Amino acid sequence: MIRNRAVGRALRALASIVVLSAVTAVPAAAAEAASSPATSAAAALTGAFEAARHIPAADVDGIRAGTLHVGSTDGRQWAIASFAPTRSAAQKVAADFQDGAATGI
Repeated sequence: MIRNRAVGRALRALASIVVLSAVTAVPAAAAEAASSPATSAAAALTGAFEAARHIPAADVDGIRAGTLHVGSTDGRQWAIASFAPTRSAAQKVAADFQDGAATGI
């Protein structure tokens, strides 16, 4: 039963990756400013997080320090990070960042 839960979580995570990769939109300025794979991944992941969660960019403070992890397999780049709301974000938006909803894959 525990194994089935772990497999279910893994499948949901993979489905999220597919969905987020499909909706990733990076502004041209961010793409031009990217100087490393981590910077590029951070910009793409931030854009995908905002789009998937329907959160305005003004309400996302950025990636929490130490939470961005990037890698590649089979020619695809992957990234996961935890995001923080801005201080000016509405209370409901800030609350939406809790309980795992601040993670973008």
